[in-house]
Amino acid sequence: MTKYKREDILVYVAGPYTKGPNGEPPVINTRTALQYAEIVSEAGFTPFIPHLFHFWEFLSPKPYQFWMDLDEKMLARSDVMLRLPGESSGADQEEEFCEKTEIPHFAVLFEDMERERLPEAFVRAFDEGLIEPRNGVQVHPR
Repeated sequence: MTKYKREDILVYVAGPYTKGPNGEPPVINTRTALQYAEIVSEAGFTPFIPHLFHFWEFLSPKPYQFWMDLDEKMLARSDVMLRLPGESSGADQEEEFCEKTEIPHFAVLFEDMERERLPEAFVRAFDEGLIEPRNGVQVHPR
């Protein structure tokens, strides 16, 4: 059993941005990430959605690497990453970063999205105390 509350866990929601599984544009992929972040939030966790940088990019375009560097900095502060389905070189790089830095990461299946649920392995790992705040800080002590 975990000693942390779900809301103490910062969940980085990664996934396709430039081109979705069916060729969707960035704005549709941003909506998809937000819809899944709502599932994360409703389950009690705290989501971080890098796709929201879409609006900053719209106002002030930056080179691709600027966004990847910023994403990596935010991912380093996250406790876990959930990877939405679909091809994404950016999400691939984020997964590699998780591997190097030992940030737990879990795949979200299309079935999970359709059923509006979290990956079972993620929920089980949290319940078993395998996912904790990386900085050891409890936002809401029990």
